[in-house]
Amino acid sequence: MKKVGILGLWLAVLLLGAVGIWWFTQDRFMVDSEVARELAPMESPANARAAVTQALRAPGAVPTILLWGQFPDDREALDILNSMWESRDEAGLRWDEIWLDEGFHNLLPGRAVYLRGADVPLAKELEALRAEGRSVLILTAPIFAATALKGSPAAGLARLNVPFQSVLWLEGPRRREDEKNVRPPCQLPHVDLQGTGALGCRVLQSARGEYRRNFKTGERLMQIERLNANDLLVWRATEP
Repeated sequence: MKKVGILGLWLAVLLLGAVGIWWFTQDRFMVDSEVARELAPMESPANARAAVTQALRAPGAVPTILLWGQFPDDREALDILNSMWESRDEAGLRWDEIWLDEGFHNLLPGRAVYLRGADVPLAKELEALRAEGRSVLILTAPIFAATALKGSPAAGLARLNVPFQSVLWLEGPRRREDEKNVRPPCQLPHVDLQGTGALGCRVLQSARGEYRRNFKTGERLMQIERLNANDLLVWRATEP
């Protein structure tokens, strides 16, 4: 009886954790999120670029302000960004400038900016550029580019009614034992001191639905999801 009780308690904890993650992500990322590209081999930076470009166009217009959210050490996402920038005329994209947030100032040629705490002046400058017919691509961290994270610079721009889209580049797991490596970590509100846990939980929620699918060992995979009107989540994983 004691073993059964412990097992029941353990299962209850797992269930509560799963329900908590589901509720947390639904609350932050809306229930109308949809998959724009199902999990499939990435194949090449050019193919990844084409898939992201298509997803950005889906709402009806190519964004003139794009927040590109990746971690500074994500070389793969940076290569895709370079591919997109170099082919922007061919792809019908209109970005005249690249702005680089803190942590990215030395990665690419562009203007150094600081997004944290600069919502109002940033919004005014972006609106002025839009009035001149100019467009901007801003390279920043995914936790800063996610509109659904309430304290992020992106959320501040959205509150000020600046029209933009965000692409959030994250790495997802392909097995349960890899979930601990997800950045930002999935944390529920009572332990989420940074306020970024919902983004990691959203990746876990999406990735867990794909564990039963099989691909070639070592293959790089990519899935694109439209989380809300602003945020496009691109999570990738390597098939074990």
